[in-house]
Formats: sequence, C-alpha cells, structure tokens
Amino acid sequence: MVTNAGPSCGYRPGLAASALWTWAPVAANIAMAVFLSPLLIRRLGDEAYGLWALVFSVAEYFTLFDFGCRSAIVKYVGQHWALGEDKKLNQTLNTAFLYLATVGSCLLVFTVIIAPFTPRLFVVSPGMHNTFVYMVIITGASWAVSLLFLCFSSCLEAVQRFDLSNRILLATNIARVIAVLMMLQLGFGLAAVVTAAVGARLLQCVLLWRAFNRQFPQFRWSFAAVNGATFRELLSFGAYTVPSTIGCWLLLSGPAVAIGHSLPARFVGYYALPSRLIQSALEFVYRLGPVTAARASELVARGERGALAQLAIQSDRYGLVIFMPAAIFLGVYGEALFRVWLTPEYAASSAPLLSIVLVGFLLADASHFNASSMLFAMAKHGVFSCALLVEGIVASFFVYHFAQRGDLQSAAATSAALMVLNRGFLTPWLLCRHLRYPVFRYITESVGRPLALGVFVSAILWLCRETWLPGTTLLQLALAGVIGSVLFLVMASRYCLLAEHQLKVLDLICHKAPSCEGPARRWFGVSQVVVHEQLVT
Repeated sequence: MVTNAGPSCGYRPGLAASALWTWAPVAANIAMAVFLSPLLIRRLGDEAYGLWALVFSVAEYFTLFDFGCRSAIVKYVGQHWALGEDKKLNQTLNTAFLYLATVGSCLLVFTVIIAPFTPRLFVVSPGMHNTFVYMVIITGASWAVSLLFLCFSSCLEAVQRFDLSNRILLATNIARVIAVLMMLQLGFGLAAVVTAAVGARLLQCVLLWRAFNRQFPQFRWSFAAVNGATFRELLSFGAYTVPSTIGCWLLLSGPAVAIGHSLPARFVGYYALPSRLIQSALEFVYRLGPVTAARASELVARGERGALAQLAIQSDRYGLVIFMPAAIFLGVYGEALFRVWLTPEYAASSAPLLSIVLVGFLLADASHFNASSMLFAMAKHGVFSCALLVEGIVASFFVYHFAQRGDLQSAAATSAALMVLNRGFLTPWLLCRHLRYPVFRYITESVGRPLALGVFVSAILWLCRETWLPGTTLLQLALAGVIGSVLFLVMASRYCLLAEHQLKVLDLICHKAPSCEGPARRWFGVSQVVVHEQLVT
C-alpha cells in the first residue's frame, strides 16, 4: 500500500527546478543529433542511417498500445497524490501495472513472429535483409519491455519528481552516446550500434524501477488492489487520448514508414534528419509540457481555475522564447550548417527540407505545445485528440503520395501547413474556449512578442551572413549561433519576461554581480525602490 500526505509531504522541486531538471537530458539529445548523426552517416553510409531512422520509427508505434494509459496514470496518480487519497492511488498503480505488463508481453511475442517478414514491406537492399530483421527484433523487444516500465516513469512525473526521472534520462542518454561511439570506433557495423542504443534504453528501465521503489517505498503488488472500476476509469480517460497518441505517432513515424515503403532507405534519412534536428531543440519545449500539465492538474484538483489562463500564457510564451534562438540560427544558417556538417550528397538532398519543416514546428509546437498539455490536464482534450488524429492521417497520405513521385519537398510543405493549421491555430482556440479567454488576446500575449523579436534578430543575422559571416566553417557557424542567441535572449529578458520574473533576475544580479545592478535596473526599467523592496521580501 502507498501512503502519503499529498504534495506537502516530502521533497518536491519547485516549478523552476522541475523545468531545469526536465531540460537537463536535452543536452545529450542535442549532442547525439549534432555530433552522432553526421558520424553515423559518414561511418555507416546513407542507407544504413536510413535504416536506423526507419527501424526506430517502426518501433515507436509500440507506444500506441498503451491506449492512453500513460496520460491516465499521470492524471489520476497526480490527482490522488494531491488530495491524499491513498487507497485510490494504490488501486490505480496496481491496475495500470497489470494492464501494461499484459500488453507488453503480447507485443514481445508479436515482434518475434512478425520480424522475419518486415524486409518485404520496405525497400531494403538484399545485403541488409538479415541486419534489418535483427534490428526489428531487438528494438521491438526493447520497446515492448519498456512499455511495462512506463508505469514507473508516469508515476514520477505525476508527483512532479522530474529531477529523478530526468537524472535517469540524462545518465542513459550519455551512456547511449558513449556506447554508440565505442561501437563506431571499434569498427562494428549497424547491428552492433543499434544493440548499444537498445542497451541504454533497457538500463533506463531498470533505473526507473529503482527510482519508483524509492519514491513509493511502501508500495506492494496485490491482485486484490486491481480494480475493475479503476481500469474503466483509466480507459475512459485514455479513450480521449488514444486518437491524439495515434495521430502523434503517425506524424512522427508515419513519414519514415511511407517513404521507406516507396523509396530506398537512404531517402528516409534525407527526410528524417531535418525533423530530428529541430525536434532535438524542441525537446526543451516538449519537456516543459509535463511540468505545465502537472501543475495545471493540481490547480484543477484544488479548484483554482483562475490561475489556469495565466499559466497557459506564461508556459507558451516561455516555450517559444526557449526555442527561438535555435529557430533563428537554423532559419538563417541552416543550409550552410548542412553543407559543413554532412556529406555533399546528404546536404543537397536534406538541406532544402529544413526551412520548410522549421516554419511548421515554429508556429505549431514551439508556440502552443503547452496549450495542448493544458487541455490534457483539464481533461478537455477530446476534440484536440481527434484533430491530431485527422492531421496524422491526412499528412501520412500526402507524404506517401508525394513519396511515390519522389517529391520530398512537397511532402514536407504539406505536413508543415497541416501542422500550423491544427496545432498553431485550432489548439489555442480550443483552450481559450474552455478558459473563456479571447483567443486573439491569448495568441498575442503568449507568442506575439517572441515572434516579433525573432523576426528582428533574424534580419540582423541575415545581414551578418551576407556581409562578413558567411558560415563556411564550423567556427563561423558557432559565432553566428552565439550572436543570434545572445541578441535574442537579452531582448527577450526585457520584452518577454513577466514583471515578477524580471525582478527575480535582478535579485540574482544583485547577489552575484552587484556592480551590474545599475545597468540591469535601467534595462528592465525598474526603480531602485522596487528592487530594494523585492530584495527585502
């Protein structure tokens, strides 16, 4: 049995600490995207990297079979924890664990049976058939096993122990990078590299299990606690989540499957690399979503709905501020980066897709991902889930259609347009309808200033590229990235931070660099009296 006294009992990091721990593993993901991707392409070849992207995209579909259980665990464990409902919490954990164990076992058997037939579904060269079958078996089996451990990570997220879950993710991401590098340096092929990556994922499962046991030390498995009513409650909540889950994975993995079925495997890598690079930077925003959702669930459980609109505006604005430096750099220097970073053939095939995909992600996920997280936390995500499913189906159809013609740019443009229409406009409208907040005012207050500053800084960086900083070397690219990031973040600190957060920045400056207090106070437009009152408080 689990006993607790709600969130007041024991340690729980604050919102800022949760966000920082949530962002920590992103550095390893970016390192893998920026450093390992070109290394994999150069060492293994275009086709091998395409198969790498394809097999992991196929394995990701296994997460669909939780049928919304993960989001239901986060919702109800967080709610019962906040209200101190120990019996209901115990029933939820035991019921969810049994369900996920059953589904994971079935998927493990399915993987072993179906793997030998998978090369027939894609354009795989005869010499890579056995390697591809092995990759499907080992990745599919690891994803089936990790589905069982989904319960543990969801529980840590529900009680806002992002520090624990993200320490584990950070450690295993670093382990994955080191293991893959070792395999490449020792001269091993694609199969060994995939085995190393899968081993790191299994290590993550073991560490999550240990962290769960420490967070819930009195938890005991009991069939008596498995409750039919609880199972129906989980499925009822998850039923609205299933369409969004299917739609999400159609959008993430569907293009790889559609292209791999129509074109040689190397084209999967050409299409996937720009999205993977952008999504690595977007991980900062994606990992802010669970923090926002957990706090929103707590506000809903306590009936504090008045703070929900401000939480949504704040999280969407800060999410875009976080992503904008990467967007500015990739928008201005993206093609130059690909020419320096990748082989000439890969750059010529993949770089033209980058700017197209970037616009879609900027106006959709970077701007309003946290709005969708709020809808889930409020249990008002039914329409959004169906809309995401429709987007996934339509986008997959058009990607397959254009892949048949070998036109990857049209496929990327169609996907980006659907993304902006659904997640960029429909999602904030749905949230504002439930919050009874004017949608135009919401969009303006949340993302208006970051977008305007982003356009301004992009223009300055474009002038640098056209005059004295063309980006023909890694040093020039690094300097351009620093210039764009510093310019934007300094201006965002003045025009995008909320007043109370500006005062916290001033507080930090006063303690760490007292000599800079005067210029900082003038930059923020805050009087000495206000700063003094804040410090006293």
